[in-house]
Amino acid sequence: MVAPSLLTPTNETWREGELMTWHWVEVANAIFLLVFGVFGNTLVLHVYNFRLPVSTITYIKSTLAVLDLSAIVITKTLFFYMHLNPSSHLYDAICVFAAFFSIWNTGCADLILVVIAVD
Repeated sequence: MVAPSLLTPTNETWREGELMTWHWVEVANAIFLLVFGVFGNTLVLHVYNFRLPVSTITYIKSTLAVLDLSAIVITKTLFFYMHLNPSSHLYDAICVFAAFFSIWNTGCADLILVVIAVD
Protein backbone atom coordinates (compact mmCIF):
# COMPACT_ATOMS: atom_id res chain seq x y z
CA MET A 1 0.00 0.00 0.00
CA VAL A 2 1.37 3.38 -0.98
CA ALA A 3 0.95 6.34 1.34
CA PRO A 4 -0.80 9.36 -0.13
CA SER A 5 1.50 12.17 -1.14
CA LEU A 6 0.10 14.50 1.54
CA LEU A 7 1.13 12.10 4.30
CA THR A 8 4.67 11.42 3.17
CA PRO A 9 7.42 13.20 5.04
CA THR A 10 9.04 16.14 3.31
CA ASN A 11 12.34 17.88 3.78
CA GLU A 12 10.64 20.92 5.30
CA THR A 13 11.50 21.65 8.88
CA TRP A 14 9.87 24.01 11.28
CA ARG A 15 11.05 25.44 14.52
CA GLU A 16 9.11 24.65 17.64
CA GLY A 17 7.10 27.71 18.52
CA GLU A 18 6.30 28.97 15.02
CA LEU A 19 2.82 29.65 16.23
CA MET A 20 1.20 31.26 13.24
CA THR A 21 2.68 28.78 10.76
CA TRP A 22 0.92 25.71 12.10
CA HIS A 23 -1.67 26.73 14.64
CA TRP A 24 -3.12 29.99 13.33
CA VAL A 25 -6.65 28.58 12.96
CA GLU A 26 -6.64 27.28 16.53
CA VAL A 27 -5.27 30.55 17.88
CA ALA A 28 -7.74 32.66 15.87
CA ASN A 29 -10.61 30.49 17.09
CA ALA A 30 -9.41 30.73 20.69
CA ILE A 31 -9.13 34.53 20.47
CA PHE A 32 -12.62 34.72 18.96
CA LEU A 33 -14.09 32.53 21.71
CA LEU A 34 -12.24 34.41 24.43
CA VAL A 35 -13.35 37.87 23.28
CA PHE A 36 -16.97 37.02 22.57
CA GLY A 37 -17.28 34.64 25.53
CA VAL A 38 -16.03 37.23 27.99
CA PHE A 39 -18.19 39.94 26.42
CA GLY A 40 -21.33 37.78 26.28
CA ASN A 41 -21.08 36.38 29.79
CA THR A 42 -20.23 39.78 31.25
CA LEU A 43 -23.29 41.20 29.49
CA VAL A 44 -25.46 38.39 30.89
CA LEU A 45 -24.11 39.03 34.39
CA HIS A 46 -24.81 42.74 34.07
CA VAL A 47 -28.37 42.22 32.82
CA TYR A 48 -29.31 39.55 35.35
CA ASN A 49 -27.74 41.35 38.32
CA PHE A 50 -28.62 45.00 37.63
CA ARG A 51 -31.53 45.12 35.19
CA LEU A 52 -33.87 42.30 36.21
CA PRO A 53 -35.64 41.80 39.53
CA VAL A 54 -33.95 39.36 41.89
CA SER A 55 -35.36 35.84 41.79
CA THR A 56 -34.08 32.30 41.94
CA ILE A 57 -33.95 32.07 38.15
CA THR A 58 -31.81 35.20 37.80
CA TYR A 59 -29.49 33.89 40.51
CA ILE A 60 -29.17 30.49 38.84
CA LYS A 61 -28.56 31.99 35.40
CA SER A 62 -25.98 34.37 36.87
CA THR A 63 -24.23 31.37 38.42
CA LEU A 64 -24.20 29.66 35.02
CA ALA A 65 -22.68 32.79 33.45
CA VAL A 66 -19.97 32.88 36.14
CA LEU A 67 -19.14 29.22 35.46
CA ASP A 68 -18.92 29.87 31.73
CA LEU A 69 -16.82 32.98 32.26
CA SER A 70 -14.38 31.15 34.53
CA ALA A 71 -14.11 28.26 32.08
CA ILE A 72 -13.40 30.58 29.17
CA VAL A 73 -10.84 32.72 30.97
CA ILE A 74 -8.94 29.89 32.66
CA THR A 75 -8.90 27.34 29.84
CA LYS A 76 -8.13 29.84 27.07
CA THR A 77 -5.34 31.40 29.12
CA LEU A 78 -3.83 27.96 29.68
CA PHE A 79 -4.31 27.17 25.98
CA PHE A 80 -2.31 30.26 24.99
CA TYR A 81 0.43 29.43 27.49
CA MET A 82 0.68 25.85 26.21
CA HIS A 83 0.92 27.01 22.60
CA LEU A 84 3.44 29.74 23.30
CA ASN A 85 5.64 27.54 25.53
CA PRO A 86 5.42 23.99 24.16
CA SER A 87 8.74 22.99 25.74
CA SER A 88 7.78 24.19 29.23
CA HIS A 89 8.35 21.77 32.09
CA LEU A 90 4.81 22.59 33.27
CA TYR A 91 3.21 21.53 29.99
CA ASP A 92 1.92 18.16 31.21
CA ALA A 93 0.61 19.51 34.50
CA ILE A 94 -1.16 22.39 32.77
CA CYS A 95 -2.68 20.02 30.22
CA VAL A 96 -4.02 17.76 32.98
CA PHE A 97 -5.35 20.70 34.99
CA ALA A 98 -7.05 22.26 31.96
CA ALA A 99 -8.73 18.96 31.09
CA PHE A 100 -9.85 18.42 34.70
CA PHE A 101 -11.13 21.99 35.04
CA SER A 102 -13.04 21.79 31.75
CA ILE A 103 -14.73 18.52 32.69
CA TRP A 104 -15.50 19.70 36.24
CA ASN A 105 -16.90 22.99 34.98
CA THR A 106 -19.03 21.23 32.37
CA GLY A 107 -20.44 18.95 35.07
CA CYS A 108 -21.33 21.92 37.25
CA ALA A 109 -22.96 23.70 34.32
CA ASP A 110 -24.94 20.54 33.51
CA LEU A 111 -26.25 20.41 37.07
CA ILE A 112 -27.31 24.04 36.88
CA LEU A 113 -29.09 23.40 33.58
CA VAL A 114 -30.94 20.49 35.20
CA VAL A 115 -32.00 22.80 38.04
CA ILE A 116 -33.24 25.35 35.48
CA ALA A 117 -35.16 22.63 33.64
CA VAL A 118 -36.78 21.34 36.84
CA ASP A 119 -37.64 24.83 38.06
